[in-house]
Amino acid sequence: MKNQLKTNDKNKIPVIQSKEHFHDGQKFDNVSYSSLSQDFKPNINYDRKFSIESVHAIQKLKSTTYCETLMHLIKGNIGCGILAIGMAFKNGGLVLSVIMIIIFGIISCYNQHILITMADEFKRMYNLEMITFAETIGFAFETGPQIFQKFSSFIKRIITFFIIVTQLGSCSVYVVFMSQSLDQILSCYDIVVNKRILMAVVFPIIWITSLIKHFKYIVPLSLLANISTAGGLSLILRSSATDLPPFMERELIGNWNQLPLCIGTMVFSLEGISVSLPLQQNMKKKETFVGRFGALNVALFFSTALSTILGFFGYWKFGDDVKESLTLNLELRNNILSQLIIICMTIGILCTYALQFFIPVLLILPKVKNWPTFIKNEYVLRTTLVLFTFFVAEVIPHFDLFSSLIGAIGGTFLAFIFCPLADIAFRKKEDRGKFNWKLIFTILSLIIGIVAFMFGTVVTLKEIIISIKNDLKM
Repeated sequence: MKNQLKTNDKNKIPVIQSKEHFHDGQKFDNVSYSSLSQDFKPNINYDRKFSIESVHAIQKLKSTTYCETLMHLIKGNIGCGILAIGMAFKNGGLVLSVIMIIIFGIISCYNQHILITMADEFKRMYNLEMITFAETIGFAFETGPQIFQKFSSFIKRIITFFIIVTQLGSCSVYVVFMSQSLDQILSCYDIVVNKRILMAVVFPIIWITSLIKHFKYIVPLSLLANISTAGGLSLILRSSATDLPPFMERELIGNWNQLPLCIGTMVFSLEGISVSLPLQQNMKKKETFVGRFGALNVALFFSTALSTILGFFGYWKFGDDVKESLTLNLELRNNILSQLIIICMTIGILCTYALQFFIPVLLILPKVKNWPTFIKNEYVLRTTLVLFTFFVAEVIPHFDLFSSLIGAIGGTFLAFIFCPLADIAFRKKEDRGKFNWKLIFTILSLIIGIVAFMFGTVVTLKEIIISIKNDLKM
């Protein structure tokens, strides 16, 4: 049956009436857009091709409940980047850092709501069962002014690239953290082991978790990760909040030259936008994802509050001696509690790897679906990507700088730039809220994203080069 298309006279946007189920290899009827305005001529066949691939990659997923989705969101937003938040507060100062991280958290939440709202609207408009982050932004560009339409195809590819880089970069950061943690534990007993050997020890466990194909089966790992991380962070907070020095001994506003490092680390610790849309579409009751007490708001409030508290007390307690990871400030020798913290955090990060790794595989997998012996090649792809994350971890073995670099490059574009641009393209002028508050949020997000990317990337790369030179001299 051919699609029946009606046009909304006010906005001249097509709405497909008939319901279809998209299957791999299915072809779609051409749709005429002669009744639409000249500013809106999307290539439906091209866009649906992306959606078919998305459904092909996601169709085997098992639906998740509110609680399961909440656990995934919390774990997606609270990784080992939160352990570098003490260094971020050192670079930003106690007062300025609190203000910045709260602003970043609010804007990140707002942008994720924009993404979910647009995705739901485009699924309704084009009768799509699934839609990806890149497709959503691409559709927004196609329905926008002529200047946006020119970049609709390019924006999809660049977003997919940034998501893959950010997620795999996060996995590499996890590898760095786990090798450092194992080294800390062994050092307590005067055991010296090369970090490359420690990475090799971690690899088999990481590799096994990377072979999990369904979100549903990642739930036990996510639950274990949440329990372990919560226990570890609670003990770190307890250690950081005792025997505090006078408050005024700490810098309230940091050195302006170090602010880019602060911003990059904060963005990395809060950036979880790449997992929000797949999680929302995989829920049994999708309406519970948004709303005042929806999974998205609850998860982002919790992660922002925890990052603020941990960073504030971490820098207040340790001052200029705060390390690239708060776990490195713990006295481990003859201290069972501190060793327990390291073990809890290591287990938590180990279990989080599978969740972060799932997204890039989801995006890359459709590209290799036509390879011969598909199942075998899928495992080869997963193994290759895991090896790649270990290779990057070996090249840049500095936890705080690596976190800041991923936040400055990938996090800023995904969380602060792409969604505002799509919002400008898609939102009507009369829907900007009272006093244009939505437009103000959008512009503020763009400014933060562009500044963080430009200065954060330059400063972080400079620090990484200096650190690598120093390592080579040793």
